[in-house]
Amino acid sequence: MEPPKQRSAAPAEKVTWRLLRPRTRCDSSGLGNAGGCPLTPKFQPRERNLLLLPCCHSFSRSEPATIIPRSQSRRENVYTPRMAVILATLLVAVPVSGQPPIRSFERYRVTLQGGGLGVDVDETVLISVILDDGEGERWIAERLRRDYNWCADRTNSRCSPGERVIHDWIDGDACPELKTSLRKLSQIAVVGFAPPERSSPGTVTETPLLTVSGTPDRMAGLGAHLTLAGFTGPVVDWWSRSERSLATCWSTKSLAIGGQELEAQLSFK
Repeated sequence: MEPPKQRSAAPAEKVTWRLLRPRTRCDSSGLGNAGGCPLTPKFQPRERNLLLLPCCHSFSRSEPATIIPRSQSRRENVYTPRMAVILATLLVAVPVSGQPPIRSFERYRVTLQGGGLGVDVDETVLISVILDDGEGERWIAERLRRDYNWCADRTNSRCSPGERVIHDWIDGDACPELKTSLRKLSQIAVVGFAPPERSSPGTVTETPLLTVSGTPDRMAGLGAHLTLAGFTGPVVDWWSRSERSLATCWSTKSLAIGGQELEAQLSFK
């Protein structure tokens, strides 16, 4: 007698039913009946290992729900758009292996603001040091300058206003004049304030106001801050000489260290 033939597994039965309009709104995380969506008794599934997707937030009598086996839903990885966004965010946030983030620390700031007769300047130079590039300290400078001229273009004896914006950088490793200029700044003799009897009122001028700020000598780490400002005087002379010595060092190409491009610290608000 031949042994009885084994029956092949019947294909999974595809079950489709319709849902009644729920009396109460389903919760946002409920699936199947867990969300409070009543099923028509006439169409209750014969299998208990079925999973109902999605939650019935707005099903009506004419909207069918799709049933898939619960065991199948556990085996398959389902990626939703929300999961894709989360994964992309995590990948961007993880730094490249072996490349710690480059950090710069501001040490000096130079500003030039003002003018007159329709010609104005707004300039900021940020001088910073990088300590985490694996090669000791590295000095850099970033400049953002905007020049405004009420008569930038003259056509048929008529003036048209205009402005010019410059955003550039200096790499101190390629421009030793940057550190030399800072050493000369430390040699400026700082005088005290005038007493009341020798004080004078402000002056009217068309010269931009120069301001230089940084750390006082021998007071690093103490939170002290020194600012020198003026229309004329030693600090203005120092910056005029520094501008000439650094003129060929500026580059509009942003700096990159260790394959990482440094983010700009300055912007016009």
